[in-house]
Amino acid sequence: ARLFSHVNHDVLTRPNVHLRVSDGRNYLALTTKRYDVITADIIQPEHAGAGLVYSREYFTLARHALKDDGVMLQWIGHRPKVEYDLIMRTFLSVFPDATLWNGGTLMVGTRRPLTISRAAYERQLQDPQTYAALASAGLQSYDALLGAYSGDAAAMRAFVGDGPLLTDDRPLLEYHRSLPRRQGQVDLSSFKGQGRERIAVP
Repeated sequence: ARLFSHVNHDVLTRPNVHLRVSDGRNYLALTTKRYDVITADIIQPEHAGAGLVYSREYFTLARHALKDDGVMLQWIGHRPKVEYDLIMRTFLSVFPDATLWNGGTLMVGTRRPLTISRAAYERQLQDPQTYAALASAGLQSYDALLGAYSGDAAAMRAFVGDGPLLTDDRPLLEYHRSLPRRQGQVDLSSFKGQGRERIAVP
């Protein structure tokens, strides 16, 4: 983190940042703290052991550790359709009010339906550090934020359909060679911001 302080806003020196070298999933299982945001670094799901941070049990631990208005941010990326469906279907089983962002590559799970407000977002932008951080991600305005929205839970469910879930005892992605072969990359062009009017507050 120190080597990349010029792009990570020198995160380790921030007074509200506390570094723990530990097993993150075990921490979630034991902590009594509740968080505004929970996310995991980009861990490729086919790597050995990665199933433990893509399973229904893991997402359930994260949900329990969220504040009532907290968000769980889960990267899903572009991958073969069957793998994409497994991850999204599992996430939806724990976060039934999930939303999809960034061209279909980021899922946001919440304990209750998500709403975003122009006035609240623009207030946050008044802080120079917040503005710089959001602008570096291309989110320098409320309209830019809405432009990153891909779809609601109904659109996500329609896309993945019914099927198996990822669980601790069935980490199918880790055994990806047993999944159907010759599967094409997922086509996310059908996500057109469905349901945006239900989350956006003028």
